[in-house]
Amino acid sequence: MIDIYTLYQRPLWVLLIFGAIIIWDTIWRGFALWTAAKYQQKGWFIALLLINSLGILPIIYLLAFKPKRKSQNIVLTKSVKNGKKNKK
Repeated sequence: MIDIYTLYQRPLWVLLIFGAIIIWDTIWRGFALWTAAKYQQKGWFIALLLINSLGILPIIYLLAFKPKRKSQNIVLTKSVKNGKKNKK
């Protein structure tokens, strides 16, 4: 079992562990924030920005709450077709 004294004796390991956690969280948070901004989800963007969860909340957002890509393409296609009809 690891105790505080063992970690105190090896500060390099502590720094490496914290560095790995920071990198892990930054990668997931960045990807989730980029996705939330892309789909204009302000509530999710603010929640992902403020809540520190070691990458758990960004992973949940990306897997469960991100809008599907196909539905956005359909909406864009219909609006472009309607725009062309109105111009004629």
